Amino acid sequence: MKKLIALTLAMLMLSFCLFSCSKDDEGGNESSVSASDGSQETRSLDKLDAYDFDKRDFTILTREEFAYEMANDDTSASALSQYVFERNTAVEEKYNVKLNVLTELGSWANRASYKEKISTAIYGGDSCEYDLICGAQNQINLYVTEGFFANLNAVETLNFQNDWWFDGFVDNMTLNGKLYFTVGDAGPSLLENMNIIVFNKDLCADNGIELPYEYVRSNKWTLEQMDIMTDKFGYTDDNENDTPDDGDIFSIVGGGAMLRGLSTSFKMDITTRDSNGYPEITLYNARNVEIFEMFQEFLYDGNKGNFRDGSDPHTSFGKNKALMQFATLTDVMNIRQKYSVNYGIVPYPKYDENQEHYYTHIYETLTVFAIPINAESQKESGIILEALGAASYDYVTPKYFETVLQYRNSQDTDSLEMIQMARENISFNFGFVHSGAIGDIGSILDNMKKGDYNLTSSWENRSGNWKLKLSALIDQYLKIEEKQ
Repeated sequence: MKKLIALTLAMLMLSFCLFSCSKDDEGGNESSVSASDGSQETRSLDKLDAYDFDKRDFTILTREEFAYEMANDDTSASALSQYVFERNTAVEEKYNVKLNVLTELGSWANRASYKEKISTAIYGGDSCEYDLICGAQNQINLYVTEGFFANLNAVETLNFQNDWWFDGFVDNMTLNGKLYFTVGDAGPSLLENMNIIVFNKDLCADNGIELPYEYVRSNKWTLEQMDIMTDKFGYTDDNENDTPDDGDIFSIVGGGAMLRGLSTSFKMDITTRDSNGYPEITLYNARNVEIFEMFQEFLYDGNKGNFRDGSDPHTSFGKNKALMQFATLTDVMNIRQKYSVNYGIVPYPKYDENQEHYYTHIYETLTVFAIPINAESQKESGIILEALGAASYDYVTPKYFETVLQYRNSQDTDSLEMIQMARENISFNFGFVHSGAIGDIGSILDNMKKGDYNLTSSWENRSGNWKLKLSALIDQYLKIEEKQ
């Protein structure tokens, strides 16, 4: 909690500075924090130990589609490009190193060629040509059992207690004491893929609906409270065709995959650790069945929700035809660029007040980091990965949040507090992260959008296969050392 308060205050101060400095830029672009604010820009990176790379190239492989996360220039159209450039410059200057970023198409459609690129580099010589490998979480986790990557828990220059890492990931993904890939602020797509709820402030005011910020602060932002809020707004058959569709006005909208975030926010753990410390599937239990059925009722009671296949939630929300949207921060940026809507942001809700914390889900295409098993120096790879995290924590995260919340030359400090809270409560589950390897179990939550979907019958039909696949995955993890 102390870290949360301290960083929130720092970000509020940074937002004020950024806003104050943004008015004089040609074309209305925001300027970066001035050099005189060096204490704010360098506080984390300066705390790391000194090291001299003697101007050597440090080579990073990343997905071409997400090159802006690692790129060494600020010419990208991404809102993050300038901040990443500043981060890289700071890292290069501190360590006397040149970051050499190489790209390869790495979308899901290109996953086979991306894997081949990694495999060839690792097995092509005594040492890998890459010092650091970046890739999509839902792909890199499938490569771990090939023996490509080093155990990050054994890399002495990585400290996962630092604020730019997430304890929940390290704890949940470590198996038999070993961790082969990780996430953190070093990959800004982590922020872009944060699941949040964006709501329309003007529609709240027009309908006498209280803004939800105080409910979040008082730990009362729950499914029940969201139900009360949306009941006041309801559903309107705006195009009068007697069919719920994109022409109508809904309380809440979103793409089907955004429902997966509820598995995290409602603490519907797909796996938990057994007495031996290994993951076992625990998705199906009385509590989770109740949640599943209650959320289906929430969506379809009076047609309040629209998560139907083929629907366009961005347009609905952007054109003031939805009170709320289940979204990611990337979705919010897209809405901000295309529409003029007065929005606020809150985390996904708890299931009920008995739940101890809010939990934030991350959409699974975020970037994760791995060190090749035969990297030139695992120690040096750890130094730069740690530095990228520290510098991102200072240069990228607060500035990106400020950009997301910039609206009509004003700042929403309430929403800034909310998204920092969401970041602080990012959570991961072994079963969800490895969903692709165990029968795509994570996507079962998408079926909440189907009013007649029965979780019990689906579990009865599929659970045997899921358990077999998880058992096989654990066996493969335990045999990784034999492949290295």
